[in-house]
Amino acid sequence: MMRKRLSALLLVSLIGLGTFGSSVEEKAVPQGIITAPSQSQLSIQIKTDHQIYSPKEALKLDVELSKDAYVYIYDINPAGKVTLLLPNGFSRNNFLKAGKYTLPDKNSYSFVVTEPLGVESIQALALLKPITLLALSAQGDLEAHPFPQLSGDPQALKPQVQKLIEITVEPGEWAADWTQFLVAPAVAYLRIASEPTGAQVYVNGELRGQSPLSLDIEPGQVQVALVKEGYERWSKTITLENRALQELSIRLDPVPPPLFPPPISSATDENVLEVPSFTLGLNAGLNAESIFSAGLELGFSSSLGVGGAVLFTEDEVPNYFDIGHPEPFPRERIYNQGPETEAYLKLSLPLLETFQLHIGGGVAVQERVHVAAPGDSIIVVSALGMRPLVEIMPNGYRETATYLTVFGGAALRVGEHWLSLGYHNRRGWVLGLTLRF
Repeated sequence: MMRKRLSALLLVSLIGLGTFGSSVEEKAVPQGIITAPSQSQLSIQIKTDHQIYSPKEALKLDVELSKDAYVYIYDINPAGKVTLLLPNGFSRNNFLKAGKYTLPDKNSYSFVVTEPLGVESIQALALLKPITLLALSAQGDLEAHPFPQLSGDPQALKPQVQKLIEITVEPGEWAADWTQFLVAPAVAYLRIASEPTGAQVYVNGELRGQSPLSLDIEPGQVQVALVKEGYERWSKTITLENRALQELSIRLDPVPPPLFPPPISSATDENVLEVPSFTLGLNAGLNAESIFSAGLELGFSSSLGVGGAVLFTEDEVPNYFDIGHPEPFPRERIYNQGPETEAYLKLSLPLLETFQLHIGGGVAVQERVHVAAPGDSIIVVSALGMRPLVEIMPNGYRETATYLTVFGGAALRVGEHWLSLGYHNRRGWVLGLTLRF
């Protein structure tokens, strides 16, 4: 309920500012915004693809230009921090032909909405000649700062930008526009009904009430389960969309009676089957890159075993915006997300009573992240310690890499157990100990 009230208050605030109006005269001009001149040879229009966003959503800008011009776009957050969006380190050419454009214009970066909640402003300028806007920033190197901060005071920045315009172009040789958007909490709506009613409703393993039930819940994948005595358990994983209602109507099936009664056990010691012996193997490896690995094996016969291993390849992955699909980037860096895991079969070939040869193979899986370069998030922190509403991140995507693995080695018997040494194509040299039970 608190989330609903907060969203409603923010929406009322935005409507009160008149940001959904179509003309500048209908809008209350935010602090630091430069309005369009009354007479000009050209015009520019800018708008966001939505009027309301939730944190972690991507934002796109639609820009329409009536004449070839140099275009500058910057963001003003509620704390007064001003960040240049165009030109930037990924898209440095801001001389645009007349027409319509969508930003980001490259697959290498995204504009990602983040907390805090509130109203954010975006300023667009179009001029027939370029201005030295980057000279107003201490972060003018677009290689080091792809999205530089222009100022911490939009009211002080405004006359500086106006002065640059006045000394560069004539009064009719420039145009301006601005827009705003609202950041509200991410919420989805779930309504559950069942036949019969009164079933316990679990969401992600947490009891949330009894059916029928209406819930406000965070969007994304959730696991829903219904439990009622005398009926079979129902469960399903569903995907909830942001600001959307999903309804579930579920008919529970009665638990069927057993086809056969459970047998009465009358086993004696003579009827108990002997449990066969088995082996448990532990091993550790170090490859050419000095990456450590560990493995575990189980054997239920003298010649065949199964095992699994973990190669500790995890990298520190920088912040990025997940575009959800592979995309070729002009420049990229590849990171290992988590360890590489392997499952394998091992065959033991006895040569002598105290000596064996081992061969085997399997499949290894590695989660990897491709991130466009330059690959660091640009986060502007206000003097009040608040994060900006728009966080510019490099784009990236995850993929699962699969590798075939092979290994071989030898083992020496020590008492009832075995010591082994072998070479693995991904884990390098591997030392193992196999215990027999």
